[in-house]
Amino acid sequence: MQGEKVGWAVLGLGRVARRDVIPSIGESRNGELRALGTRDPEAVHLEGLSGDVLVTDYEGILQRGDVDAVSVCLPNGMHHEWIMRALAAGKHVLCEKPIASSVEELHDIQRMAAETGLRVMEGFMYRFHQQHQADFVRRALREIGPIRYATSRFSYLAEVHDSRANFSLGGGATADLGCYCLDQLCSQLGEVTEVDAVGDVRNQVVWTAHSRLRFDSGAVATCFWSFDAAPQWNTVFVGTEGTVTFNQPFASSGRTSLVCRTGLEDVVHEFDDTPTIVHEVEHFGAAVLDAQRDLEVSLGSSMAWRRAADIIDAQIHQSAE
Repeated sequence: MQGEKVGWAVLGLGRVARRDVIPSIGESRNGELRALGTRDPEAVHLEGLSGDVLVTDYEGILQRGDVDAVSVCLPNGMHHEWIMRALAAGKHVLCEKPIASSVEELHDIQRMAAETGLRVMEGFMYRFHQQHQADFVRRALREIGPIRYATSRFSYLAEVHDSRANFSLGGGATADLGCYCLDQLCSQLGEVTEVDAVGDVRNQVVWTAHSRLRFDSGAVATCFWSFDAAPQWNTVFVGTEGTVTFNQPFASSGRTSLVCRTGLEDVVHEFDDTPTIVHEVEHFGAAVLDAQRDLEVSLGSSMAWRRAADIIDAQIHQSAE
């Protein structure tokens, strides 16, 4: 690696890549953008793009010796194929959520990562926000005592006509919204052991989901996500000694707040704008440069939410038949 910086390439130039990932690599302290992969290299017009950045097709990215890590920003249904191809080509992979469309796909990725010794991480940018990284927040979640109940909701009302509504491209509200709810709950409560889910299916994809969950920690939870409901996103953890409420738990930018309650006293904490994706890129780059460094989002934690999601979606599809 040149000058102890990670050489990055981005696969796919959709909204997330253009708005978030490419600028964040440019702002990172330990990374440099070396190449962009697109099916239409002639259509690339990005402000601030260095003349040294090669624009090529997806296959061309994997042949470049100056690329150490690949950010996969393709439609969900293409993640598995291009993660596997990137690993086979010797590239580390940071993949936008969801990292895989099924438990079986994620097993493939885990196996390939173990065989190659390369780093692979699911891009849950929300985990790098101050409201999740601050020591006092983590302490507050411990101080409310054993968590007995939690609820997490994420929805918006929109006409969805892109890959999010396409079954063959891994679309659906679970992949787009529910993954956040499940990841946050599993990260605090453990593995899901029981699921009871109902919802709405449109064009073969889950549009709305409501689930009751039990975890191996003994906690129970409810979840709701939808493409067809008023905008809302919040998560509440209820322990034996108090509660912690995240009012904007999955924010990638902007001011956020959370409320810690013990007894009858509420303490509100506010957080300034946090460049979460810059932090995510730098974290993954540091793990590429130091193989001993733990990843914030392990493949094991990705498997925990993915396993629950597969069961939830299967139950909703079955009830809709």
